[in-house]
Parts: sequence; C-alpha cells; structure tokens
Amino acid sequence: MKLCVPALLLFVCLFSAGCRKNTKDDLSPQLQGTWELKYTTGMFGYKPFDAGNGTGYVFSGNNFTEMENGVAVKSGTYRTIGDRYTRTKKATTRLIFDNDPLTMESKLFIEINGNELQFGSDDAMMDGGVRVYTRVRSLGNGGGN
Repeated sequence: MKLCVPALLLFVCLFSAGCRKNTKDDLSPQLQGTWELKYTTGMFGYKPFDAGNGTGYVFSGNNFTEMENGVAVKSGTYRTIGDRYTRTKKATTRLIFDNDPLTMESKLFIEINGNELQFGSDDAMMDGGVRVYTRVRSLGNGGGN
C-alpha cells in the first residue's frame, strides 16, 4: 500500500502535465503601456493612420483606457487568457475587456511582436480584420521603448 500512493501521485502528476492546454502565456506584462493605432486591414483593405493620431489604448496593471483622438472614451479592467484559433487551432492569447460578452464571444485575439500589438478576430471570421498598434510608451518591464 505504501508503494501504491507514491506511484499513484506520480501517475497523476505526469498525466496532468501531459494534458495541459498548449496555449500562449499571459501577455499582460508585455501589454503594459500606451499603444497607438498604426493601420487596419480587412474587408475594406489597408488603412494607415498618421503618428500622433491619439487613437489607441493605455494598459496599466489590469486596467485599460481606450482613446480616440486623444480623448478617453472608455475605461475599465481587462484580462488575457490562452486560447486557440477556431480553424487552425494555433495557440494564441485572447483579450477580454470588463468581462464584456462581446469580447468573450467574438474572441478578440492579440499578438505582440516587439513594439507592435495586433488585435484580430478569430481566423474563422470572413473578413480577417486586423488592427495594428505601435507602442508609444511602455510601463514597467513589459518591453518596448
């Protein structure tokens, strides 16, 4: 009996590790800072935005502020979770604002590459729309400028 308990515990640990969901890590630390809209793509093509347009997001801790033309239009809390695209099953990260049903159901995915932040819909969406932001200021040790 004494040998069965450690063997059972070892089996449970190995089984749990093998079944872990293979998704991207939490991107909250990298997200910290101010991001400004650089361009959008999608059904209506490519649309660039001038530097200094004042449209984007500020992420600080688990709080966000959405900006339009330099004016705060919405603020609240956010969280990121690991998930997978519907069609390709590629591991990625989802962004959810204020437990908003819209961002929970429509699956707003994010990717951060250096000083670029991409917001995109699920790859099952027809228009494949993407909004790309550039980091204009970082907070803490989330990387960037």
